[in-house]
Amino acid sequence: MIHRKFVRLLFLAAFLVVVTASALLPAMMAHHHCSGDDCPVCFCLVVCTNTLRILSLSLLAWVASLITLRTSAFFSASQSIIPSRSDLVALLVKLSR
Repeated sequence: MIHRKFVRLLFLAAFLVVVTASALLPAMMAHHHCSGDDCPVCFCLVVCTNTLRILSLSLLAWVASLITLRTSAFFSASQSIIPSRSDLVALLVKLSR
């Protein structure tokens, strides 16, 4: 259990480092002196902005799937509380003599 938490925290830290680096680099290099079509700084800026776009879309998809799973689990749990049949067998009523 502790190992899983450590791995989760490690992935979270790596994710935050990548997002922070991808966000800070374009901000720092926005006013560079471009050397032409094969500018390595422009290429790095394009890669960073694409990385941020992909990570934001994946985070959005993750949140949407989490909300979907939570709501489906809520509705399935509420349906299991109320039986679909309301006869004595479904309500587990013991008839004694």
